[in-house]
Amino acid sequence: MAKYLIIQSESGLPCAIIFNEALSHKDVAGNMKVISAGFVEIRENKCDGGLFAKTFGYSESLNANSNPRDKDYIELALNH
Repeated sequence: MAKYLIIQSESGLPCAIIFNEALSHKDVAGNMKVISAGFVEIRENKCDGGLFAKTFGYSESLNANSNPRDKDYIELALNH
């Protein structure tokens, strides 16, 4: 299990950041604009060898929830 943030990139598009659960969401976020945050489990897709993500929870330090669409941003970051 890991933690993640979905931030708004400089271009305005959502961008996933995945990091070790020993770090706090707030410390990693710094001054970035956070869209959502939570926890992620990453697994290998046996059919195509890609990775898929299951997101859940929320960030207490940022008071930010996970969003069902977050997995799409995380999978995009992991598989490209």
